[in-house]
Amino acid sequence: MRFITYPLEYYLLHGVRPDGPTVGHYSGKPVADVVIDAYERRYVFTGLAPRRNDGRYDLGKLRDGEFLLEPGLVYRLQ
Repeated sequence: MRFITYPLEYYLLHGVRPDGPTVGHYSGKPVADVVIDAYERRYVFTGLAPRRNDGRYDLGKLRDGEFLLEPGLVYRLQ
């Protein structure tokens, strides 16, 4: 496990648009296989965000290049 020095906001994706098929639904919202951010970077869906016992995201379990998209989805920079 790596030591996290960045706040949660560093890991959150904002303003993304879906690209490609929907691979499922989570919390009543569609989950896109791929999303693209405002800088045209592509992110691929890798799973659900790990959580700690207190319900907060466990940022220490994210791998390099992984980011969060609410409501708790993990996407990896392609």
